[in-house]
Amino acid sequence: MSTLELFHLTEGNIKSLRVLSQTEVDSVISNCLKLIAFQRHHALIEYVIYNYNALNDLFEKKAMEYTSVELNDLSYPFDNFFLESNALILNFLASARTFIDHMEANIRKSDNEKGTKISFFKQLTAHEFDIKFSYKFMGKLRNYVQHCGMPPLNYSLSKNHEDINILSTTLNVMFNRDALLREYDSWGSHVIPELKAQTPEFSIFILMNEYIYSLIKIYITYTKQDNLLETLKAKQEILSIINQDEGYYLNDYALGKITTQDKSIKMNLSTIPASLLKKIDTFSKIELLLEDHKATEFFNYNSLKEII
Repeated sequence: MSTLELFHLTEGNIKSLRVLSQTEVDSVISNCLKLIAFQRHHALIEYVIYNYNALNDLFEKKAMEYTSVELNDLSYPFDNFFLESNALILNFLASARTFIDHMEANIRKSDNEKGTKISFFKQLTAHEFDIKFSYKFMGKLRNYVQHCGMPPLNYSLSKNHEDINILSTTLNVMFNRDALLREYDSWGSHVIPELKAQTPEFSIFILMNEYIYSLIKIYITYTKQDNLLETLKAKQEILSIINQDEGYYLNDYALGKITTQDKSIKMNLSTIPASLLKKIDTFSKIELLLEDHKATEFFNYNSLKEII
């Protein structure tokens, strides 16, 4: 029989709620490990989304700054913009590659002898590769950066008074097709024809948006088939044991034991990481967002900022 108790930590006080059964103790320990494992993998797609949002924030900031500049101001509008944008592009590409590589490595470790899991994952990635130029190109662009440095990009800012009360500002960030082809010879047979078919300058915004949609789609689709039901069950069991409702994310419950020894008190407590339950709810929000944009496979501006 268990001697471990459930404690509630609030306002600097520790209150024992009840002694847990051995079944409950085993459930807490097992399900906390499942939550931690889910968070560790979920964090990788969050890194990608975070870097994508950071880059969009920079573009938006630059456009807003230029909007406030007087029309007769001849100052150079970019200044450190190249450095900042290239750093964020590099972060985005690196996090995307890390996400895919880690996901594949983790799946291989947990796969069965028939390779069912990795086969399904490969089907998902192959589908995006086959139908999306953005997926093929952005994957190879990471290799380009490793061998040739940052990709050649053309930036332009313009503004126009549509009427006396409305000022329209436009920021274009474009890949240079011919420079990409000239400076790198390892795009591969799948990318080169479609790259050559692009206009001399083609938008980075469109490709990044399509690419992150593909990455999120792969993550959501695979996770739903692999371990989502198990993770959702772990969430419900944790909430049941601490007697809390959906939407509870505070780490103020603990499992353990407090004993007195002579003139001292010994506390051996392990926090129940209820804050990780929020990551499961974030997954559900991303899944819904993906479904809402299924027709276009392209996110609306700022859609992902509401997620992370």
